[in-house]
Amino acid sequence: MKTSMLNLIVSAAAVAMIAMPIPALAEATEAQIDRFVSMFDKLDTAKKGALDKKQVEALLNELMKSGA
Repeated sequence: MKTSMLNLIVSAAAVAMIAMPIPALAEATEAQIDRFVSMFDKLDTAKKGALDKKQVEALLNELMKSGA
């Protein structure tokens, strides 16, 4: 279960990155990476290192809003 959730998160991040222009990927800053990790940590309310379906949906919504 944890592995499939992690795969879903990684896949969602990959899809978000594919949607960005290639130069934007090359210019990803450490601040942007920190923001993504912080977003994951904030949504992992149970602090299990994994997100449930509801938390993954919230992560995807945050990514879509932020244009990441």
